[in-house]
Amino acid sequence: MSFVAGSRGLRILWQGATGWEGWLAGALALLVCAACLRQWAQYLIISNRVVMRNGYTSRDIQTIMFDDIAEITLSQGPIARYLNIGTLVVHSKSGSNPLLLQGVSDPEIIKTRLEACRP
Repeated sequence: MSFVAGSRGLRILWQGATGWEGWLAGALALLVCAACLRQWAQYLIISNRVVMRNGYTSRDIQTIMFDDIAEITLSQGPIARYLNIGTLVVHSKSGSNPLLLQGVSDPEIIKTRLEACRP
């Protein structure tokens, strides 16, 4: 990854770009990467389970049944709280890896809905 970033930087320098143009190009590249990664995972609440699905291939990455949910915790930093986004961590009773729902809008509402679905 650092090789790719370095080669892009050298290409910008060879084209004679000034400092602010390089910063602008870097910021634009980061925004494009963030937009692509945002579509990578989709979170679905289906009738009997919570599913994390790959947004590009539509394959299920991880699933937890409502019966298997032990605890749901919310993680938010100060900036995420200001932006009203957060990470929901869904722990299972079986002790398998928790399901991380990252970048969820209105996380308190989603947490309440998930807790209401639990038996």
